[in-house]
Amino acid sequence: MKYYTTKEVAEKAGTQPAITRRWAMDNGVSFVGEGFRKNYLWTEKDLKAFLKRNKQAGRPPTKK
Repeated sequence: MKYYTTKEVAEKAGTQPAITRRWAMDNGVSFVGEGFRKNYLWTEKDLKAFLKRNKQAGRPPTKK
């Protein structure tokens, strides 16, 4: 099974690595290490899900 680094995923998606790491953390991408030394192990499935994510910037409007 091939794994991608966070940097590779960010380059493929045209995003910053910080955005990619945040998405990985929120969506259960496998990782090794802990704390600041955490490295995410992106599978092909994770990569495809990231590329299909909702790309709208900012917060959604609040209901009044």
